[in-house]
Amino acid sequence: MYNFCKNCGSSNVVNVNETHFTCENCGHVFYPQPSAAVGAFIIKDEQILLVERLEEPYKNDWVIPSGFIDYGESPLAALRREMEEELGIVVVNPRLFFSEIGKDNPKKPILGLYYLIEEFEGNLQAATDEIGKYQ
Repeated sequence: MYNFCKNCGSSNVVNVNETHFTCENCGHVFYPQPSAAVGAFIIKDEQILLVERLEEPYKNDWVIPSGFIDYGESPLAALRREMEEELGIVVVNPRLFFSEIGKDNPKKPILGLYYLIEEFEGNLQAATDEIGKYQ
């Protein structure tokens, strides 16, 4: 995950365990911090809406619509922004469904906040270059 020490720049970084790294050169200990993201379980016609990704990671996979939370942005604001950007919809009364730390990204852990959306306004459309189609 880390090739160089954030303190001294040395390449002598050792993964102590899943929670932290140590620089053998200066002794600095650092902890990977997860990035925060939101995802939406959108219910339409009693089914969960999925989108086809056109970019890495997970290119050509069918996934729930999701995206990262920008610095200074609340999770709900990020959810609303992502759904409008990706699908052209305005979510109504989203409810936090669950959260988890995903460790499948080899570059960084991701804290996912997943929302249940049973109502939205607008017409669904693949509104960005990242989304091929939806089902």
